[in-house]
Amino acid sequence: MTIGLAEPNRAYNLTWHDWLNLRNLIEVSRVITTAALAREDSRGAHFREDFPETRNLEQSAFTTVRARENTLELSWTPVSFSRVKPGETILSEDTASA
Repeated sequence: MTIGLAEPNRAYNLTWHDWLNLRNLIEVSRVITTAALAREDSRGAHFREDFPETRNLEQSAFTTVRARENTLELSWTPVSFSRVKPGETILSEDTASA
């Protein structure tokens, strides 16, 4: 008795799909962990016990992680506060006090 797919079409092979999903989940997990370990402050729900302080908001930066061959490269781009700067508000005094 032979068990398997009659054709090499993997469209209905759930094991193949699970393997692809697992591989992608592992890669995404590596990126998230790399970025989190590089951060040396806490923000909102992103709390680090070893770095409990929040840095100056004016020095905020976006973290970018890129895969290069077998390594992950991190870079930071400063946030450009073009609409509302830290400490400012766009709410009127009436709205802000309500």
